[in-house]
Amino acid sequence: MATGIKYIGGQKQYRDHKGDPDERGPFVMISKERQQEALDFLIEYGFSEKAFRLDPELFQQFGANRWSHWGVTNTYNGRIDYPYYETIVDFQESVLNQLTSPMRLARIREAELRYGTVNVVGIPQVFDKLTKSIWSEVYATSARNINTLRRDLQRSYLNRMSKIILDAPDGMPSDAVSLARMKLSQLQSRINRRLNASNLDDYTKAHLLESNSRIEEVLSAGLELKK
Repeated sequence: MATGIKYIGGQKQYRDHKGDPDERGPFVMISKERQQEALDFLIEYGFSEKAFRLDPELFQQFGANRWSHWGVTNTYNGRIDYPYYETIVDFQESVLNQLTSPMRLARIREAELRYGTVNVVGIPQVFDKLTKSIWSEVYATSARNINTLRRDLQRSYLNRMSKIILDAPDGMPSDAVSLARMKLSQLQSRINRRLNASNLDDYTKAHLLESNSRIEEVLSAGLELKK
């Protein structure tokens, strides 16, 4: 995953001398095709509905860690059983934060100016793929229930986009803030279409209602900050 992230907005550095055979510039952009391939890989194996899905029978076989050593605990934050959901969501959150880091998004925006937007996987494409993959249940043709792991990932997405809009880290491009706001607005419209679906369980209904309220608060607060 970490290697794939580097391809998004990535460049190769060369130290060719002037006049060298087939001399290259000091920095050469990773081809758009390779960037797209890397982004698709991250989406499929990091954020899609099938990512990290385990057969329940295999999950039930996870045993306790009984290896003991001085200074090392044999529990996971006090738990004997392995916190699979927490571990996966923490990992997904880390990948999400790296993909939307100020430095990476700033490099993408500069690459668009340097190499042309048609040759770069831009911020709109990154945000769009992340949103539609992480929230695939509400972008689907018909309403579907959202499982525990997916709900936690979606909460992480809201946390990240809210951070970009309301308290952007230093160096975050202004375009990224505007785009994050637009994606949340579009997502809210999708969620609103699902709220009256009759086939959703209580977990999903509560999650969508909470998400809708959170988005509304972020968008309203964002407008206040712009005044």
